[in-house]
Amino acid sequence: MAKNKFGAARIVGAVCLLLAVLLLTTFFMPTYVLGDEDNNVTLSGMELVQTVGMDDEAALKELANSLNPSLEEKEREAALKKVMAYSLTKGENSETFGFSVILNIAVLIISIPTIIVALIGLLRKGPGTGAIIMNVIVTLFSLLFMILTISATKNLNETVTYASAGAGVWIALVAAVGLVACAITGKVLRKRKS
Repeated sequence: MAKNKFGAARIVGAVCLLLAVLLLTTFFMPTYVLGDEDNNVTLSGMELVQTVGMDDEAALKELANSLNPSLEEKEREAALKKVMAYSLTKGENSETFGFSVILNIAVLIISIPTIIVALIGLLRKGPGTGAIIMNVIVTLFSLLFMILTISATKNLNETVTYASAGAGVWIALVAAVGLVACAITGKVLRKRKS
């Protein structure tokens, strides 16, 4: 019976590790979806961060690149995404948008120690108290990230035909909640074993 609990704790630890890696990848998934329902542009956290240091001159250069027929379609699309992301930083609700980008980066940064804690939990026969605490913090960041992103999209709907939170936002929240559930389950299984 102890072997089954030991195996179950390890399986839960492995699931925690997979969820932590999934949380890390949400930075590269769509954060915002802009446009209309048929023709839209997605902006990932990585694309949003690339525009943080842009000025008006760089934005005009990217706009010219987005219209340049001699460039490949992928290059034009990347330039268009940068122009759209840059325009969001200059709008009326740029503070909400900016905070959502900062939280997107925070979720990326905090996912790295989460992976380390999940790996330690896997090697230690299942998650422990440290994993629970870490995952609750990650969940709070992810929840705040989701709230600010949705708030920014509601404000964007006044200027853009269609704006919504992308898959990365929702997956980050689901992965964070799953991490808490995994850590609690792993802790319970470890206690029962001892």
